[in-house]
Amino acid sequence: MAVYLAWCFLMPVSMLSAVPLCAVIFALGRVLFFRGYTAVAASRAVGFALTFYSSALLFLCLILHEAWRLLE
Repeated sequence: MAVYLAWCFLMPVSMLSAVPLCAVIFALGRVLFFRGYTAVAASRAVGFALTFYSSALLFLCLILHEAWRLLE
């Protein structure tokens, strides 16, 4: 994922521990999504949310960090 790569290159070293944490959350979300795939759509919601929000949170924090750096 490009967000994880961008995080590794642009964020301070002290923030790099977020990458493995979000990668584990993303993988857990994929597993839960696929387990609920054969059932109704509502059973996939938790897996989808974990998959989406782990990457979206990294992206949002990355954008805010870079905007803050530009304004300094």
